[in-house]
Amino acid sequence: MKKYLLLMSIVLLLASCQGFVIQEHIVDKYYLQATDIGEQLCLAYCPDGNGCFPIIPETVFAAGYNEKYIIVKQHPNNNRSITNYFILTFAEAKERAGKDCLFIPLTLEEFEKQQKLLHLENVKFTTVFKELE
Repeated sequence: MKKYLLLMSIVLLLASCQGFVIQEHIVDKYYLQATDIGEQLCLAYCPDGNGCFPIIPETVFAAGYNEKYIIVKQHPNNNRSITNYFILTFAEAKERAGKDCLFIPLTLEEFEKQQKLLHLENVKFTTVFKELE
């Protein structure tokens, strides 16, 4: 009986350690990740195989990039009545990954102004999770 309980405990432990429900590579060492449910989707920086550091918290539902910038759309804490936009340089995102330095969200109007200012009109949201929009 003890061997059976030990075996069942090991099986349950292994089944509970499945990793992420979503891990979508965006570019370089940047990923969209959700641990348990899709609504936890965040933008993360993963420098090596030893872990990832959040950059933009849940609920990220769209991302895109060019050679210098990452753009992100987010519903904060899955509040779908609010949409935040972010424009991050790779260097800035890497430097702030995992720290309490939060990026300031932009409204759609502010985002569109920054897009024009930074000549990012051609950068599109290429990864979109429709079920989280």
